[in-house]
Parts: sequence; structure tokens; C-alpha cells
Amino acid sequence: MSPFYRPTAQMSEDPATLIASASHESLPASLKPTLAQILIPHHASFDLIPLPRLRDRAILMCAALPHIFSLWEMKLDIYTRNALICETRDTSSGSVSQPWDMRSWRAAPWFLSKWKMVVDAGDVETSFSLPGIPGLWM
Repeated sequence: MSPFYRPTAQMSEDPATLIASASHESLPASLKPTLAQILIPHHASFDLIPLPRLRDRAILMCAALPHIFSLWEMKLDIYTRNALICETRDTSSGSVSQPWDMRSWRAAPWFLSKWKMVVDAGDVETSFSLPGIPGLWM
């Protein structure tokens, strides 16, 4: 279970307060929890993906359509089938890429096709990259 999930949180609470209380100042913006991560139970492995909008949509889709959308299948794709890869160097500048930087991550074309319900075509710069998908609640 995700450490960000707050089972006692109320939908009537102020979203900014909920996010602030669940987050740590030392977390990079791309890894700060979203409202979906706080309100909906999910596996902690999704908290490590520095693409807030992808995390949000995946968690929301699983909660809304559990018989259609499988977080487990997506987790297998990401962590065992190498669907998302962190580049070690920024090809444009030659500098070292950081794993918490959204711009460091690339997606396999098959992943983008399979999970198009959580990744908008407009969010993708090329057919092989996820240029850092901004969060729904940032």
C-alpha cells in the first residue's frame, strides 16, 4: 500500500491541505503525491513513477473501472517488460539525467498504444518519448 494513501481523508477536505500533509518538502515536484494517490488505495510502486498525470489517470481508471483497467498489468509492463526507461544522459545537452526528472523517461511505442487511455497523444512529444506529463492537481 502506498504511504501517501490516507484512508481517513475526507473528500470535503481542502485538496491543497491534503497534498501538503501527505508530501515531504524534499520530494521533487514530479514525485509529490497527487490527490488520487492520497484518496485512492494503490500499490506503492506507482509512487515511484515521476509522471504525475500518468499516475493519477492509472489510479483513477483502476478505481472507476477495475474489471477493465488493471494496475497490476500496467505495473508488469513498466517494471518487468521495460515499457518505461530512464535515460542516463540528456541527448540534447549531454548532461546526466536524474530519475526523478520527468524529461528523463521514455516510453516504448507498444506501451503508448496499449495504455492510450492514460496517456494522451498530445502529451507525447514523439512516438517514443513521454516529455514529462504534467499532473492533474499540481
